[in-house]
Amino acid sequence: MLNRAAFSAGAWLLAAAVCWAASVERAQELYLSGDLDGARGELQELLAGDDAAQRAPALALLGRIEVDQENWQAALDAWGELADRHALSAEATAIMPALRPLQALVECGCEAPTGPEPVLAEATPPPPTSPTAEITAPPEPAPSPAPPPPTPEPAPAAGLLLIGGW
Repeated sequence: MLNRAAFSAGAWLLAAAVCWAASVERAQELYLSGDLDGARGELQELLAGDDAAQRAPALALLGRIEVDQENWQAALDAWGELADRHALSAEATAIMPALRPLQALVECGCEAPTGPEPVLAEATPPPPTSPTAEITAPPEPAPSPAPPPPTPEPAPAAGLLLIGGW
């Protein structure tokens, strides 16, 4: 009877520890709900533990959180550790294309690109300066010149026979 009670208490404590332990799933839920600081804390607690199976997903998510908050160096640290220590994991394979641009971003101290820059072929006119200014349509591009008409080949003269030789 005493063994059964001890076993029940041990099982209950183990279940409670599993429920209260930090997990990548809980951090993912916090991240998706917008609680980035809570997710980061959950992941740091998980990374401080000894659960090796959860380290790769935790480092990948931690790097994503740092990128979202534009903490470039912290993101590079997390993803660099992921690439170094868990190179064969699916998470490391997924972040590899972003690792080199992130490293270049940290080295140059530049701002992250926000998107493709628009390419303007011609200078655009400045906007009107007052609400009563006349609004004009942008100038139409000049039509391209028409191609020249084809040159007709000369027809051979009637009745002319050319013979050549040595």
